[in-house]
Amino acid sequence: MRGVVVLLAVSVGAEPLPLSLKKAAEIALAPAGSARVQLAREAIAQAKARQSQARASLLPNVDGAMTGQNFTRNLKAFGIAFPAVPGFRPADVVGPITNFDVRVHAAFTVFDYAAWKRLDTARHGAHGDRGGRG
Repeated sequence: MRGVVVLLAVSVGAEPLPLSLKKAAEIALAPAGSARVQLAREAIAQAKARQSQARASLLPNVDGAMTGQNFTRNLKAFGIAFPAVPGFRPADVVGPITNFDVRVHAAFTVFDYAAWKRLDTARHGAHGDRGGRG
């Protein structure tokens, strides 16, 4: 048989706390206040993030890469054989060779109607403008 424990808290003679309109507004607007205010702030932050994402597709894109290597090559392994010259024997192994490669690529979209529409939609969402909808 399970035991059931019931706790009952009764405040005898407790008076209601005085609450003015100013105090109620402070509680509602406090960071730990109204859940609706917190949700509204989060929705605004999300809308601003969507606006930044939509704007990113209109900005230039720059990529870069850099590689570096230090290597030796066996020319015979590549099928390269130099003819023997009397008194001189060409090397079979060449190196060490140090090679650096740096590349930069930039791209910019001149006009993308769909991206402009996505940005416009995101801006309306960030400003709370429903544009006659719903």
